[in-house]
This record gives sequence, C-alpha cells and structure tokens, in this order.
Amino acid sequence: MAQEPAPAAGPAGEARATISESHRRAAERVVRLNGTPENLKRSLEITLKMQLDAAPGMLQYEDLFRAFFEKYMSYEYLKDGYIDIYARHFTEAELVEIGDFMETAAGKKLATVTPTLLQESSDLGQRVVNEHLVELISAIRERERENAGTIDPTTGQPLAPAPAQPE
Repeated sequence: MAQEPAPAAGPAGEARATISESHRRAAERVVRLNGTPENLKRSLEITLKMQLDAAPGMLQYEDLFRAFFEKYMSYEYLKDGYIDIYARHFTEAELVEIGDFMETAAGKKLATVTPTLLQESSDLGQRVVNEHLVELISAIRERERENAGTIDPTTGQPLAPAPAQPE
C-alpha cells in the first residue's frame, strides 16, 4: 500500500505530531547524508563574508553576527525544522530509498557536488541575464514610451482618465 506524504505544516513543528518516529528517522538520515550540516556551515560563512564585504562598517559587529548565526542558524538549532520539511515532502518509503541511494558512491558524490552545482547554475543564470540585459532595458523603455501619460510611473497603476472637456 502506497504511503502518502505527511500533511503540510504551518510554523515549525506543527506537523510533528502526525509524522511517525520512523518517518522522522528516515528524514533525518537523508538530511544528514545530503550534507546539510556541512553545507549550512559553509553557506553561513559565505553569507557572513559577503555581508561584511558589502558593508565594511559592520566588521566591528562580526563577533555579534557570528554568535547570532551560530546560535540560531546552526544545524542543531534547525535540525527538527529540516526533518519536518523533508518528512512533509517525501513518504517514509521514499526517504528510505533516497537514503539508500545517498549511501552509494554516486549518492555521496551528489551530496558533495550539489553546492557547486547550485552555485554554477546560479552563475549561469546571472551570466545569461547580464548578456541580455540591454534587451530587457530596451523593452522596458519601449513600454514606458507606450504608457506615457496613461500609467502612473510610481505605482504602475492606470491614471484616471482626464475629465471630458465641454465642447
């Protein structure tokens, strides 16, 4: 008999009561095997560095940012939330199958290269947008010319028609 995914939950933890312990263990296994703990640490370091590079005046608060992120964005703090997410989207049987795959050589490689794949995919999208940005800007300017006097440029809403002039 096919097992249905657990019901969707609202704020963190609401679905926990409807997810069996074995389903949660299967989800935790996948979360761990796909490299979530390591990827989360790496992602937080990259994010912190990017933020501090973008706003050097914030360097004086780096220790506060780091302490905050280590407290609230650590794997241990977020683990139950990650487990809930996976358990909502996959049945227990699917999670067992995914976990079994993640323990193969190909699955381990997938977990290792996924952050790189995501970054390179993001870079590809950004590069393509940048290569064709002039086309988008031209289309926007053309639309602005077409809408001149009929669209409020601050809200994007149609302007009220001018009252009819008496003849």
